[in-house]
Amino acid sequence: MRIEAVPTGKNPPDDVNVIIEVPIGGEPIKYEMD
Repeated sequence: MRIEAVPTGKNPPDDVNVIIEVPIGGEPIKYEMD
């Protein structure tokens, strides 16, 4: 995946798109953004 192909979001800075890489077999993690 090319990071340039991911749009910023519909209403920045309130609504943004992100990419989170999770390794196979990794522990579950909760992500929050303020």
